[in-house]
Amino acid sequence: MTTRPPKSDSLRLAFLLLRHLSHRIKQTAGDLQKAVASDGIERNIRTIQRNLEMLKMEAR
Repeated sequence: MTTRPPKSDSLRLAFLLLRHLSHRIKQTAGDLQKAVASDGIERNIRTIQRNLEMLKMEAR
């Protein structure tokens, strides 16, 4: 069983995803995964997808 990262890491990931999103360039979850990894947060592709879905739902 893996341990969950602290809530502060989850919040930081959400802010980094928002920062890396661009309205001009189409980006995949893989692109965003690499971008946040360069900022020091290593997450698997499914975690990135779940967070993007959560951000999408909150934007409505």
